Amino acid sequence: MKKLLFLILSIFLVISINGKAFTLMVYICGDNNLSSAINDDIDEIEAAYGNLTSNLDIVICVDGHPSYGGYVDDGGTRSDTRYYHLSGGGNGTDGKINDLASVVLGEKNMADPQTLIDFAAWAAKNYKATNYGLIMWNHGAGWGKDGIPFKGGMSDDTDGDFMSGASGEWRAALEGAAKKIGKDFYFIGCDMCVMAYMEVLWDMYDIADMLVYSEANIPFAGWYYNSFITSLATSAPTSHAWLGYLMVKDYKDYYGTSTENTLTYNVINNSDYFNGITENELLYLKSQIFNLAKYLILDEGGRNASDVQSCIDGAQEMSTGTFYEDFKDLYHFCELLNNNSNIGTRVKGYAVNIMNVIERMNPDDWQAKFPNSHGLGIYLPDDNNIYYFEVEYTASTHRWGASSYYNGSTNGACYPWTNFIYGLTSTVEKEECEINYYFDPLTGEVSFDYILPPDFVGVQIVRDDKIIFESEILEGKVKDRINFTGKHNYKIIGFTFIDKKVIKEFNVNFEPKKPLIFGNKIFFQDNSIKYVEIFDKTGKKVFSSGTGNLKFLDLSFLENGVYFVDYKNGLKEKIFIIK
Repeated sequence: MKKLLFLILSIFLVISINGKAFTLMVYICGDNNLSSAINDDIDEIEAAYGNLTSNLDIVICVDGHPSYGGYVDDGGTRSDTRYYHLSGGGNGTDGKINDLASVVLGEKNMADPQTLIDFAAWAAKNYKATNYGLIMWNHGAGWGKDGIPFKGGMSDDTDGDFMSGASGEWRAALEGAAKKIGKDFYFIGCDMCVMAYMEVLWDMYDIADMLVYSEANIPFAGWYYNSFITSLATSAPTSHAWLGYLMVKDYKDYYGTSTENTLTYNVINNSDYFNGITENELLYLKSQIFNLAKYLILDEGGRNASDVQSCIDGAQEMSTGTFYEDFKDLYHFCELLNNNSNIGTRVKGYAVNIMNVIERMNPDDWQAKFPNSHGLGIYLPDDNNIYYFEVEYTASTHRWGASSYYNGSTNGACYPWTNFIYGLTSTVEKEECEINYYFDPLTGEVSFDYILPPDFVGVQIVRDDKIIFESEILEGKVKDRINFTGKHNYKIIGFTFIDKKVIKEFNVNFEPKKPLIFGNKIFFQDNSIKYVEIFDKTGKKVFSSGTGNLKFLDLSFLENGVYFVDYKNGLKEKIFIIK
């Protein structure tokens, strides 16, 4: 009985320390005209969750608006900001949260990044988990709606505020939340309109392993919270792609083809890349957009050239009206460029590269009534009036598009895109070529750090005219081990679509110190030697040993005769012993 009690207590202790498999955080900013939809979505969550609480904790931060009905919990109608931990067993159909609040905050500005950060800190402290997911619930503005002077999401009417993407608030909120949980989110979902855009993705790719969002409108009823909630509750996710598939399937099954909307999931991480892409490949995508924009300006004459403008005009708009006419599908724009016989080879090459990455990063997506949508858009206005409605768009507040034309800066990760859609016919270059190397003469190891300008599409490292490394990733670290003594020549070569260039060339001379023989002892001067083998004149091995930190080897145990020693530190050289 004591052993059983100890086992139960041990299991309880492990669970209490490590938490459950998953904590799902839902950030519901309903302090606006979406307030009346709050309880419908929480009903769906409660119905799918049921009593399946062993693997999953669901915590909700919610704020409502009294003019639109607020929201309802077990204690009555609310319109302030509260934290809830769903206990399980909710009715799922009664139009209320079947719990009382864990924390009552009063009125909070849900558009303030600190409100989300505080919620994440509370969730991480009280509901530790192996993995965390975050759903952002509100209006979305993507990267610029006609007549609405914001980019991002989270509008709080009571406080008259909006969580701006261009001013850096969206990034600050999510990055701060990720720091509180101490790891990247397993996924971030946007139950919001028009958020599946490269500019928004750039703010989230490095703090979440998967992103789930829409290029088009999300209907008033929002996501359908069904099988993916049950899946999280019954077992840990088997993969990001499977969970993303369930999210898209729920959405598709609920809406069918009855309305114009989309939902996509992008997998971007280094562990589940077989169902998506790695973070380095996302950086590669950025570099290809960078170069596409650059050569649309330099080779094709910019956006106002007739062939380029026709591709802009023809790219899939994410609305049948004019509200989102400047939100275009990136893949389709590249496809039109590639199919235009008057567009040059260099631009087409970058366009194809972009299309290939988008295909890999979207294991599945669903697009209803948008036949040329492929799950990732970009801000591509029909004319060159861009960024005119948000003066906060500066190099210091957003990482994507701060441009030399707009504010004299090249700090934006993809400033040529801004220059392109602004109508420039020339562009300013920022050189980013940096090659550093270190040679260890004892081990023969050569380490490289390299950064190539976005103008390049690939890199090779060549030793003695033999390729030892090549990649399409323009930034990274590489190690090489020399296995032969002598002088060795290295070249770092960068490739563009039309030529190649030796960026750096240098020589290293590897001459490890050989062992010395005095009397019956071998003295080792090179601590990189890994082990020693001794053979007699017939080739029979008579001794072997790892040297480690051995300074010498006593040979007095050998009989008189001729021997040779094979010492190996990655090399294969022999010395002869005569006794």
